[in-house]
Amino acid sequence: LQQPLEVHARRLGSYIAEMMGASGAPWTTDTRTNTTDRRQPIKLANGRTALAADRFSAHHCAWHSVDRPREKVGRRFKLDDCRVWMRLLFWAVRDSGFDERTDVFRYLQRFICHFIAIYETTARPFTLLESRWSADARNTDAYISGRNGAAHGGSARFMDDVVDVPFRVAIERVPPHERSLDAWLYDSAKILWK
Repeated sequence: LQQPLEVHARRLGSYIAEMMGASGAPWTTDTRTNTTDRRQPIKLANGRTALAADRFSAHHCAWHSVDRPREKVGRRFKLDDCRVWMRLLFWAVRDSGFDERTDVFRYLQRFICHFIAIYETTARPFTLLESRWSADARNTDAYISGRNGAAHGGSARFMDDVVDVPFRVAIERVPPHERSLDAWLYDSAKILWK
């Protein structure tokens, strides 16, 4: 990846902290004052470069990244992208010592459930399913070892049970009571929004 993962992690962490009510508006302040990340041009698949100056331009760079498979360059995030991202995000949170028993994890489940629909409206029902994925070491071990990407050249960074799986097939893996999360999400709105 052209930008270190720490750059994205810091931006996302600052955004979540600000949404949780952190003083000093860390994401807004960083977006206005930190020009370090935005001075580093990102190479795009079309040979051009762009700057990641805010959330939209950062996502534009991701959609057109040289790191994306050629057939997906320029494509906005779809269901499979969102599901993979949720798995990796909740794995990182779990790896940091937070799980379903903690308020932080439960807050992030609702936070992600609310905001993931901005990127792909069909992704919301998968939030709880994908948040549980990393609780099973067999899943993370298979991802790291490449066993789950055998059909795609054995890539350790491929989730063949998610990538290119259409919604009508994927939704069958979601427990029926989780297919509509609006009541669960918005009945708890007072927890999310101050």
